[in-house]
Amino acid sequence: MRYLCRMSKGMEVNTALMLYKSLVRSVVDYGIFIYFPRDATYRLKMERTQFMGIRTALGFRNSTPTNVLLAEAKVTLLQDRAVMLGKNFVSKAIAWGNEGLCARLSRTFDCECFCRFRQPTYKFSLISDVWRSLRFRNNMGFSVRREVFCDPYNAHTFRPRVELDIGKTRKSRKYPDCELIRKIADKYELISPEVIFTDGSYGEEARSTGASIIISDQEEAYKISMPPTCSSFTAEAFAVRAALQLMIVQREERGRDIVILSDCRSVLQAIFNNHINVHKNRYVTEARRHIYKLEVRWDKRVVLAWIPAHEGIQGNELADDLAKEAASEEADPSIEVPVGDYRRIDKQDAWKATQETILRESEFKGSFYFQHFYNGSPKPWFSKINVERYFVTMFNRLRASHFNLGSSLKRKGYIDSERCECGAEREDLYHVLLRCRLYDDNRCEMDKELRELKYTREIDLKNIIISENWDVLYVVFKFLRKIGKVI
Repeated sequence: MRYLCRMSKGMEVNTALMLYKSLVRSVVDYGIFIYFPRDATYRLKMERTQFMGIRTALGFRNSTPTNVLLAEAKVTLLQDRAVMLGKNFVSKAIAWGNEGLCARLSRTFDCECFCRFRQPTYKFSLISDVWRSLRFRNNMGFSVRREVFCDPYNAHTFRPRVELDIGKTRKSRKYPDCELIRKIADKYELISPEVIFTDGSYGEEARSTGASIIISDQEEAYKISMPPTCSSFTAEAFAVRAALQLMIVQREERGRDIVILSDCRSVLQAIFNNHINVHKNRYVTEARRHIYKLEVRWDKRVVLAWIPAHEGIQGNELADDLAKEAASEEADPSIEVPVGDYRRIDKQDAWKATQETILRESEFKGSFYFQHFYNGSPKPWFSKINVERYFVTMFNRLRASHFNLGSSLKRKGYIDSERCECGAEREDLYHVLLRCRLYDDNRCEMDKELRELKYTREIDLKNIIISENWDVLYVVFKFLRKIGKVI
């Protein structure tokens, strides 16, 4: 990586960060929740391997604080990542009903508890800590391992009818709801179809995750309060699956053609996807199974159609209100939570734990960066742009306030004096940009280019970086590159 990632030359920064994650961190990840050390000294040694990889990929100086590295790269501490991977491992063992593995984990935990009783200073292994926190996670339900192979092969490989285009016209052009249904019926040659609206509602502050079903021309509607650990995707998939299950139960009373309208495009695409995947959401798999039964066994025709949300479609608005009402009520504990939703929660917990750590450390290191540039976003600032490596590495150093000018080098003890070559007392970034007489000719060129961009204000680099004015920043970058200083 050092060969490919120099300060001013080398691999594009997004690619370099991806290379670190795929070639370096992936090796560390393998079994990390088993061998992650108990001792703080060895933990720090492992974390330093990650710090070195990030520093190399993003072009930071050796003096850059480690909390700034993590905040800029948007990665978690290895310790938090090990806990997350351990939770994924234990959750799958519980969900798949792997009694042998769970028994061994329980026995390991009991042995370590006995060691702790004999020796109070004994530290639990990471996997035992994870097992202690998750062993009573019992609302995942029993998932048959490789459950996708329990049904007929065709049930997993057929392509259900999923309509994603007609809803786009309803979003761009207002027309009555009956015309929307007519367009779908005409396209798929349906005769007086049963029309069903489904929706889901998720909120971090809500008591539960809500799902709802509205059937046209029927006075009764249905709502479900799911555990709050369920995601919005799961709620939408559960609502579609419940509607299909209802059609199976009432198949004798219902017509041949069924149209289910949902405003969640991702769920409909997942149901349409016929790739066999053992990690697919269980309610998506069950929805596909129900569609297959309705069409093959009972000669029904089912169409799933996407509609835009909050566009005045009456059935969708009623379903949305009902789902929100369900989200405000007590959850039904008998509803099973897919393993994927727990994985999402565990990933969020790992992210939050790392952010809490680096913010706590910002009180005594990296304070300039955290006061002005930290935003808690899960994506790096440079993920939005595609520019040469030196542009990103230079502004990474400027954002961290660790760069190769006298003021920064003197502050970290690399040199004895912060005097500039022109004789000025202090060589800082604004002195080089605005005042140093050695670069007057280059500064005139920079000023001309800024005027062409109609930028006539004083150069306040901090605010320009915060506002992400890339054109102005690129002019500043060209100036700093032309003067020959490796910032």
